[in-house]
Amino acid sequence: DQNSLWVVRYSDEPRIERLYHFDLPENLGRPRQVEAMDVDGDGDMDILVPFQVKPVQVNVLLNDGRGNLTPGRPLAFPVQKGIRGIAAGVDKDGARYVLASGYYALALYRLSPEGYEMRSLKVKHMESMAPVVLKDVDGDGWLDAVVARALKEEGGLVFYGPLWEHWTALEQQGWTIE
Repeated sequence: DQNSLWVVRYSDEPRIERLYHFDLPENLGRPRQVEAMDVDGDGDMDILVPFQVKPVQVNVLLNDGRGNLTPGRPLAFPVQKGIRGIAAGVDKDGARYVLASGYYALALYRLSPEGYEMRSLKVKHMESMAPVVLKDVDGDGWLDAVVARALKEEGGLVFYGPLWEHWTALEQQGWTIE
């Protein structure tokens, strides 16, 4: 079943069993990527699974510390077109971030135990951004966002950190990625 997350169980005879199932019609697509990070700050690695189909969101599966997953509050994507890539990271100030890319938008989420905040940048019509990476590229300790442009000859984009401050300013200016 393509709408499931599976786990490999190790014993005398290794086996694969379903860990979690997403209730999606089979003909509408499937989750394409997963990312692990501590979403709620409890020290356990949770799992993020973006949807390409409606509802277009990043699903959050919270880990109880023993590998049992329960749905958490999903991260809403700013447009209802498919999410093509996600990345997660922790910044030098301890802030936890998720970056989601797709058609028409890039979204940066700042996570806290209470929920999340989002900043989004518009992407010009018929442009797609994927894959994405959150890493310190310039060595200053702040996370930077590296984004590949799927349809343009110009190649990728690098957004230097601190990301939250920079993306807040870009969003307020109404900046569109051409």
